[in-house]
Amino acid sequence: MTAILLALGSSVGYGVSDFLASRVAKRVAPVLLVLYSQALQSVVLLAVVVAVRQPYSAGGLAWGTASGAIGAAGLVAYYQALATGQTAIVAPLASSGAVLPVLVDLARGERPGPVLGLLSHVDTVPADPRGWRHDPWSGALD
Repeated sequence: MTAILLALGSSVGYGVSDFLASRVAKRVAPVLLVLYSQALQSVVLLAVVVAVRQPYSAGGLAWGTASGAIGAAGLVAYYQALATGQTAIVAPLASSGAVLPVLVDLARGERPGPVLGLLSHVDTVPADPRGWRHDPWSGALD
C-alpha cells in the first residue's frame, strides 16, 4: 500500500510539474529551464543527503551522474515539446515512457498484480468537451 501511495504522490508531483513547465517553457528557453530546475533540485537533494547522513559511493555517484545527464537531455526535449505543442497531447505521450520498467520486469519473468492495468493506462488524445455527445462520467451508451 505504501508503494501505491508514494506512486500516486509522485504522479501528482509530476502532474503539477507538467502544468507549470508547460507555462514557463513558452517564455524561457527549454535548456535554461532545465538548467535552473536541475540546479535547484541538486541543491535540495544534496541538503537532504547531508541532513539524513545518507551514505553514498563512487559507483552510485557515477550511475547518478549518467542518469542525470540522460534525464536532463530528456527534459530539454520534453520542455521544447511543451513550448511548441499542446500540453494535452505532449504530457501524456511523454509519460508513456513509464511502460519501460514494466516491460523490463515482464522480460525478467516478473508478473504484475491486478493494479497494473488500472495504473498504467495513459490517454494520448486531447479531451475537448465541445466534441462530446454525453458527459463522460454519465455512463451513457449509444
